[in-house]
Amino acid sequence: MSKKLIITAVSYLNTVPFVFGLKSMGCNKHFNLSLDVPAECARKVLNDEVDIGLVPLYAVLNKPKYKLVSDFCIGAINDVRTVTLLSNGPFSAIKRIYLDNHSKTSVNLVKVLAKFYWKMDIEWIAADIEKVSIPLPQSEAMLAIGDKVFDLEHKFDNRVDLAKEWQQFTGLPMVFAVWVTSKELPVHLTDEFCKALAYGADNIPLAVESLNGLKISRDEAIQYLSSNISYILDKPKRDAITLFEHYVNLMNPKG
Repeated sequence: MSKKLIITAVSYLNTVPFVFGLKSMGCNKHFNLSLDVPAECARKVLNDEVDIGLVPLYAVLNKPKYKLVSDFCIGAINDVRTVTLLSNGPFSAIKRIYLDNHSKTSVNLVKVLAKFYWKMDIEWIAADIEKVSIPLPQSEAMLAIGDKVFDLEHKFDNRVDLAKEWQQFTGLPMVFAVWVTSKELPVHLTDEFCKALAYGADNIPLAVESLNGLKISRDEAIQYLSSNISYILDKPKRDAITLFEHYVNLMNPKG
């Protein structure tokens, strides 16, 4: 029996097309798949516990041993909806931001935007967002990511979409997560893997129909996956990865 690829993927709605594709096209035959929060996906990849991982972009910046393993990603061309800054006061009044601890990519994105685009001096508080007491004072905001945003966004007066802010700042889309490996993998298995991702990305309505317990309606889920999330890792997104790495390095200089 040939070796199965051990894969970790993000357990958010935005990854459902990929999961659907993997399960529809030989998951039991070719792949062992687990679903985790982004930070845990990164941990598994960095500890070599898996062959392939969908990891937050920040986790593999400046780490050349990790290479892209497909032309697919979790990205956004404009509004992403589920990486957002939520507040009750005016944007200019924000002095403190609670940071969702599930993804360092989004944490670094909001810090890059604050420093280089918004020119704001912010107090950053690492937090379990679901335990932060709301309503927040007008001088405070929270960075929320993933499916929890669907519940939280209606509880605040104002929201700032970070992918849209990045696009307005740079003119480029934003990439939040990429498929990577640090291993030399059998070509026939990586080919099957990429075909499965493509099948899922091409069949979003079918992927949504396979779900139970959605936080939003099926029509809204299809709209979100089709319009807010962009799955193809094209040249503009690759350019965005390079630029994001540049700003992160400027913000956190070595030495």
